[in-house]
Amino acid sequence: MRLVNLRAPALVLAVLTSALGSCTATAPCCTPVPTTLTIVNAFGGPVDVRLNDKLIRLNMPPGVVRLDTLLNPATSPTVGFTPVGWSSILQLRPVLGSNRASVVGILRATGGGATIQQFDDSNAVVAPSATKLRVLHLAANTGEVQVWRTQPDLVTPTRWAFPFTFNSVNSYLQSTVGTWTVKVWTDVSTYPAGNPTPWTSLALDAMSVTLNGGEKGTIAIVDKPGGGIALVRIE
Repeated sequence: MRLVNLRAPALVLAVLTSALGSCTATAPCCTPVPTTLTIVNAFGGPVDVRLNDKLIRLNMPPGVVRLDTLLNPATSPTVGFTPVGWSSILQLRPVLGSNRASVVGILRATGGGATIQQFDDSNAVVAPSATKLRVLHLAANTGEVQVWRTQPDLVTPTRWAFPFTFNSVNSYLQSTVGTWTVKVWTDVSTYPAGNPTPWTSLALDAMSVTLNGGEKGTIAIVDKPGGGIALVRIE
């Protein structure tokens, strides 16, 4: 995964190549299948969002918005962010693939700047009888956290990767069809890895996601306005 660091007031454009399908004798025109785009605001404050230089969301609060309009991968759209109070537009041209979702987010960088990132994972293909889930730490105002989970084929609470620090982007974990539950808290010392005691009482936030065969999901840890952290599903 490539991280693009952008700091105000510089205007930076990261241009990435669109991924298109190859032509065949039965499909000579190679028409790309439209894809959806999810925008993640993990900056910690409101931002204006642009698509191809057109304002599509004003004062978007921390959280997530999924665009209703499907995008054609062949058009190579540009996503732009302007944190409220800034004059610069921070831009990224994401890689788009046929018939899949793409996730692009703006994050708070060290020192108060901004980072734009596309969240892709080469391990995202899911077998028809399986499910996959990952968790992203996008809470710039929070240091290391503990993240625990149960999954359809593992009912014992299990700690996710550790240390789990800001900008941690984990690969998808695979399980069977059913419900995943994720919990997060900031106490990283009382309970060592492998000790599931805090599962029952200390979570700052929790989220359950039920996935059918062939589905995958992404949960993000984000800062809440006014303090604290929250889990939001972005895929």
